[in-house]
Amino acid sequence: MYGGQNQEVLDTSLCYQALGVCISDSPQLIEETYERLVRKYKAEFNSIDPSIKEVAREQLAIIERMYHTITCSVSYASKSKDQNKTVSAVGNRTRGERRITSDLANCPSCSAPVSKAAQSCPFCKAVLLTPWKKFQRKYFTMTNLLLFLIATVSISLVAALVQSNFMH
Repeated sequence: MYGGQNQEVLDTSLCYQALGVCISDSPQLIEETYERLVRKYKAEFNSIDPSIKEVAREQLAIIERMYHTITCSVSYASKSKDQNKTVSAVGNRTRGERRITSDLANCPSCSAPVSKAAQSCPFCKAVLLTPWKKFQRKYFTMTNLLLFLIATVSISLVAALVQSNFMH
């Protein structure tokens, strides 16, 4: 009856240990540790040796699963909820606190976590576009630029004709 719950607690505590954090650590510390490990293995994707890349890919998948297990646990949710209550009660952050931001985003093709600064996904090799690049590709096409040029010239000619008709 309680065997499933005990196994879940055991799995969660093993994940805490494997990530190098304690169950009593704050959610911020757990996130910082996770991000540090992700950065470490992401750096190994630049290796020329394919075996190093494969080991890094496997380690990253394991870290992702452990972090997911931890963040879905009751203890993490409770600490996170308590922390959110404290932050909302305090209002603005105090001087000593800092905001944790992630420099990771999901690849639109394979959903793998990749650096926001990356230009291509190290997993599927898909080209990653910034919002500005997406805007450029959508609106600054040759067809749109030619239509804009034709419209501008047409409006200029109409304006010149109207002005010349009023002059006579």
